[in-house]
Amino acid sequence: MADNADTPFFLIWKQPKIAVRKVLNTNPQHLTFPFAFVNALDFLFYQANQESLGLFLHYGIIVLSCLLLAVFYAFFWLYILGFLLFLITKLCFQGKAPFAHIRSALAWSSAPQLISLSVWLALLVFSPDYAFVRMVTLPSSIFLGFIMIVPKIWSEVLLIMNLQEAAEYSLSRAIGSWAIFFTLSLVVSFFFVRLGSYTLTFMS
Repeated sequence: MADNADTPFFLIWKQPKIAVRKVLNTNPQHLTFPFAFVNALDFLFYQANQESLGLFLHYGIIVLSCLLLAVFYAFFWLYILGFLLFLITKLCFQGKAPFAHIRSALAWSSAPQLISLSVWLALLVFSPDYAFVRMVTLPSSIFLGFIMIVPKIWSEVLLIMNLQEAAEYSLSRAIGSWAIFFTLSLVVSFFFVRLGSYTLTFMS
């Protein structure tokens, strides 16, 4: 039996290029949707917190709504935004990777979101009534910002490395692909932030 330390899930934290190459060489679909789901759920939990939905709704209802919505958000992020990233690599930088490989690179870049999601789960266990209430004190705001921003930055760096490996091109082209994708994603994210907030409120 192979050592667990040599599996892509463990390698992604210390040797991401090797992890992605293993996934692409064996099964590009491996854990792509679970990672996309993690990314979507983390996003929805954060939006629920920023909108302070916990002041109006029971946390159980919010969690259930987020779980249901995360399935659709994950699909959109993985297949629609993933296809946008594929087009960027193909048309702008002459990338050679198939769509499945770009999807895999995108999905595996969200591994660090497991850290922030675990913090949300801890909040739900130890302080469920305040998990989805936006903190107004400076220490609380700094803490929440830290646990959200650091994994997100890590994810963006991972995406650049994953693209370099999946598309088999230079670091500069990987950064260029990421920059265009990141800019376009901000526009889409702004729309989905509002849509997510309204939908969570409506479903709850």
